[in-house]
Amino acid sequence: MNNNNLNQNKSQDDVLHLGDSFAGAYLPEVSINAIESLIENDKFSTAMFEFNGISLVVTKSSTVSSINKDYLQQSKENYELYLNSDEGKKQTIEREKIQLEYQNKGKILLNSFDDSLTSEKSLIKWLGEFSLVTDTTTINYDLKDLAQKMKEHNFDYKI
Repeated sequence: MNNNNLNQNKSQDDVLHLGDSFAGAYLPEVSINAIESLIENDKFSTAMFEFNGISLVVTKSSTVSSINKDYLQQSKENYELYLNSDEGKKQTIEREKIQLEYQNKGKILLNSFDDSLTSEKSLIKWLGEFSLVTDTTTINYDLKDLAQKMKEHNFDYKI
């Protein structure tokens, strides 16, 4: 359950507003500070703070784990909302297009691997281009086969 809903029926006077966390903050630390602040201020039964744009509600029975769980749930909900938005759909299509381009480039590179074994310079260039592909998308290839071919061309590569 989203703890944010707990605050809707509470008086604003009963809520300790802690504000936004700072850039680079660590959620467990911020959560501990929020729980401690709430315990120190008996007049409040609930505290609120923002972490990465997500409002989190803390009660005296909250734990770091429960706050983290709420944060992850809200993050997931926000991500799903984004993916279903026009911008998110457009971004998904663009990402899939880029992935497909890199998968095709990877296939071309794999087919030209033997040609790259003519010199150390051409092999290094091939490896750099292939590294960019594998950093961008998933592509299936047999590393042992590539290593064997390198070895056959006197490039010693150990797996």
